[in-house]
Amino acid sequence: MNFNFERFSFQRLAMHKIIAKKDHNETATCEFENSLIQVTDEVTGLLKTRLTDAAGKKSRAFELKISNSTEGSFFDLCESVKDKDDDEFYNTSKEIAQLAARSQTRKNYPGGYLVIIQATSNTSNTNMFIVIKAELHEALRPTSDANSTKLEMLKNIFLSPSQKLYKIGALYESNNQSDSENINDNYGCFIFDDQFSGSRKPAEYFFKDFLGFDTSSNSKILTSRFYNETKNFIVENFDDYDTQNR
Repeated sequence: MNFNFERFSFQRLAMHKIIAKKDHNETATCEFENSLIQVTDEVTGLLKTRLTDAAGKKSRAFELKISNSTEGSFFDLCESVKDKDDDEFYNTSKEIAQLAARSQTRKNYPGGYLVIIQATSNTSNTNMFIVIKAELHEALRPTSDANSTKLEMLKNIFLSPSQKLYKIGALYESNNQSDSENINDNYGCFIFDDQFSGSRKPAEYFFKDFLGFDTSSNSKILTSRFYNETKNFIVENFDDYDTQNR
């Protein structure tokens, strides 16, 4: 997978806050921004850098398949709004944020900002929808005057280079559209999740419950899952170290 996000123009961007699940709620909840987000070229450049860095990290970014295209799914919402006006896009972005919040049914799923981007390829004019789930964190910044240097606390920042603090999902139109009824022949999708490793799988609430993507065709994830399940079976059923390592 090799996406060059410099070849895409960001058409519009929305952002809403996801509040982590509390004891009295069944799922996470949302706080909506009042309008679409206006961004500078500098901000767009930073977003493209984060996306490019993530997509290029082969051990954490992988292509999946679309498994849920029913009404109200992430695929359906993106498909329905790609040619609509900004007001429709803003309203649909709130539905996407609510879909993300409903997928978070546990308190240990973090809150943060959900960034929703519609981009268009500069070469093929095809659409891509990108969502970034970014956790909030704090940082320090030095400030100086003529007499001293101080440290200033920066709160509620997000999308720093620390990739463990965000997840990315993308849905894109294929360059060569066909008459096939299989949506995976005309669309592609991928996720980035830095939490994925040899001992952990990508967050299911994000890629499956929210985005409606499926990992069953991704050999890297299947291999990791087979390895871990086999390892756990051996550890649970054989006490002798030599037997475990045969």
